[in-house]
Amino acid sequence: MIRSSSTPLLLVLGLVYASVAYGYTFVGCTNVVNPTTGDPAAISVANAALCNNYCAPTADSAPYFYYNVQSQSCVCTSQAPTAAIYPTGGASDNAGNCNSGYATAYKLATTFTFTNCDGSADPSSSVTYYVNTPGECFTSCRTYGQAFFSVYRQNNQFTCLCAASSTPYASNNDPRNCGSAGWFRYYHSAESSASGLARRQLREKLDMAKKERQRSERFCPRGLTACAVEGWDSYECIDTSSELESCGGCVFGEYGSSYNSTSVGTE
Repeated sequence: MIRSSSTPLLLVLGLVYASVAYGYTFVGCTNVVNPTTGDPAAISVANAALCNNYCAPTADSAPYFYYNVQSQSCVCTSQAPTAAIYPTGGASDNAGNCNSGYATAYKLATTFTFTNCDGSADPSSSVTYYVNTPGECFTSCRTYGQAFFSVYRQNNQFTCLCAASSTPYASNNDPRNCGSAGWFRYYHSAESSASGLARRQLREKLDMAKKERQRSERFCPRGLTACAVEGWDSYECIDTSSELESCGGCVFGEYGSSYNSTSVGTE
C-alpha cells in the first residue's frame, strides 16, 4: 500500500534548515555603491557587524550590504557587486581588508565563511557554473563543503566552482589581492556540510515519495492502490488499509510496479 506523505519529511527539512546559523561574508571591495529605490536608508555605524545587524532584517529583499570603514557608511541593497566593478589588480590584501576609499561588500544570510583570495581553487572541484553574482555561487554550492568564484570578464560573470570537502583547501603560496584576478575562496562549517547532506537525502526521499504517489494515481483515485489481478494484465483499485484480504498491501503486487515490492503473503 502506498501511504506516501511529504508532510513529515518537509517538517524535518524545515528543522534542518533552522538548525544552521546564517551569517554574512566578504565578497569584494568596490568604490561603486548604487542603492536602488526600495532599499533601506543608508546609515552611519561604527563597524561591519553593526551594519549587518541593521541590514539582516531586510535580507530577503536586500541581500547585500556595503560598509566603508573611513566614512562609516552602511548601505543595505538588492544590488550585488557585478563582475565589472571588481578592480583590476585588486583593492585589498588576500584576507579581504579593503584599501582606503573602498567599501567592503558583504553577502547577507549565508552559511559560507570567507577563507582568503588565492591564485588557485580546490582541484577536486567537480561542479562549475557561470553566475551573475557571488550569492548565486553560494546558492549553487549550498550543499557542498566549499565554494570558489573568480571574475570572468569576457561575459561580465563569475566562474563558480563547488568542492565536496568542508576542509579549506591549502594555499599554493600564491596569494592574490581580492579583485579581478585569482579566486575568492569559502568553506562551510562541519555543521553546515552535514546539514547539506541531510537536505540532499531528504530531497531524494521527497522525490521518491512524489514519484510513487504519481505512479499510483495514474490508475486509481487518491487513497486507493492499483493492485495487480492474478493471471491477468489488469488491476483493481483497493483501499489496502481496510481490505482484509490485502493485509496492508497488494496480494499480487502493485500494478505498474517493475518489482512488485508491495506484494504480501496471506495466512
